[in-house]
Formats: sequence, C-alpha cells, structure tokens
Amino acid sequence: MMQAAAITKATERNLQALLVLVEQYWAFEEIPGVDRALLSTQLARIVSDSRLGEAWIARIACEAAAYLIGVYVFSLEHAGLTPEGANWKGG
Repeated sequence: MMQAAAITKATERNLQALLVLVEQYWAFEEIPGVDRALLSTQLARIVSDSRLGEAWIARIACEAAAYLIGVYVFSLEHAGLTPEGANWKGG
C-alpha cells in the first residue's frame, strides 16, 4: 500500500531537510558549483520572507521526499512582481 505524501510549507525549522533535497537534485542534474553555505543562506531568505517566494516539503513516512520552491521575479512587462514562469496576460 502506497503512503500519501504530507505537504507542508517549509520553515526555518526544516531548512536542513530542504537543503539536503536541493543538494540531491543538483547532484542528479549534475549542476556544478554547489556552495552549501550560500544555498543555506538563500533558502533561509526564501522561507523567512514571503515577498520573495514560498517553499514546500513533501514527506512520506515522515521522511523528506521532495520539494517545491516558487519565487517572484520583477518584470517591467508585467508591471512589477510576478510568479516565475507565469503566463500573465495584462489588460
């Protein structure tokens, strides 16, 4: 029987689990130049300031299994902040 994932908003309390998941993803994608201290600092910024974005962690059997990070970007075309990758159609 497959267990359902529990998805929760990431907080400063679970930054370590989020950092490990990001590092695993970067290793899988063979992204060079992982700077653990820099990643940790930037993840802390995201989870502590919702103006930058939001992060979530999915857990299966209480183990961190996946993450999602959504960030905002500044866009002149969209007149300010917009979710990254959004197909915004202004009027």
